[in-house]
Amino acid sequence: MDGSAAATRGLDHDRGADHAIGMSLQTLLHEVTAIARTLCDREVDETEHADAVLRLHAIALAAGDADGRQSTRLAEGLALAPRDAARCVLDHRRTRSFLQALDAAIQSAQRIFAERPLRVLYAGCGPLAPFALLASCLHPPGDVQFSLVDVHPESLTAATALFDAIGHRDSLAQSLCADATTLQLDSPDFPHIAIAETLQQALSREPQVALTVNLAPQLRPGGIWLPHRIVVDLVLAELALEHASAGLTRRRIRLATLIDLHGDRAVQADADAAELPRIVTIPVHADGMHVLLCTRIEAGPGLLLDDYDSGLTHPLVLHALGTPPAGTRLSCRYRRGTNPGFEIVRLSSGADASGYESGSISEAG
Repeated sequence: MDGSAAATRGLDHDRGADHAIGMSLQTLLHEVTAIARTLCDREVDETEHADAVLRLHAIALAAGDADGRQSTRLAEGLALAPRDAARCVLDHRRTRSFLQALDAAIQSAQRIFAERPLRVLYAGCGPLAPFALLASCLHPPGDVQFSLVDVHPESLTAATALFDAIGHRDSLAQSLCADATTLQLDSPDFPHIAIAETLQQALSREPQVALTVNLAPQLRPGGIWLPHRIVVDLVLAELALEHASAGLTRRRIRLATLIDLHGDRAVQADADAAELPRIVTIPVHADGMHVLLCTRIEAGPGLLLDDYDSGLTHPLVLHALGTPPAGTRLSCRYRRGTNPGFEIVRLSSGADASGYESGSISEAG
């Protein structure tokens, strides 16, 4: 987007916020419902999805306070400040994919489970709780109830205000101010569906891994975890061809899958395996290629966010490793804790996973 287009889009966004303030409850509900239907429509033009999230963001800012600017450092990662969390909705492909995944999961759960209402847990919901808010416009409270979880009380206050603004307070089962990486639910509260989108490129900084490990096992038997799958691969790439023009193709060599995080299986085993150092050797014919961490997210069946589709899946270039020659050995592991992310370490000649060369550590986090 060029500067003039960005300025125009920003002006339209401000006008949208001013317009939202004067909306009646019925008008606001109609507008949010229209946004939900647009984002769930897989046939509409891409620009309509982009415009829909801009309208949602403007309405949400007008209806609630999403301006908190203090992030919280948890034992297992960073909980974004409410203001930053609210901006995530503007990544329209990300918002569209996760909403479509939740809508499909609700329809699937309605076929699996006889009881009503279904319980949906939304961990790290932020001040907009966009997926729950929009889904509440597609599924009545007698069918689906949402439980919101966030470590920032101001986010829960803002999200509840949005549900009030569209007259959907009865779609909220509860709001829990808690760290979702340690939250333990009582068995009656086990959800049929849980959704969490607390991640950045290559599962860095934010607590998606720890949160998944903690909450996915607390689903009801047969329950659905979203996103369905997150895969991070170690890849070699010729950077000059990453955004190749017509007639050219990318040059890449996939070295290894470093983590394959599923919510519907034993995620603890996956996370434990990722924390163990894995040795990868640079192959021949790879001169001049950089090391990348590439993230793919399957929000739900058939809903794939691939390279460059979203800020979440923009490949992360590990510049500190340079362009390692053939035969170079890399030790790779996922580091959990307050600053999660991958540590990719160049090993000295003849060393094991503890024999690091000085200055060769590249941390994705």
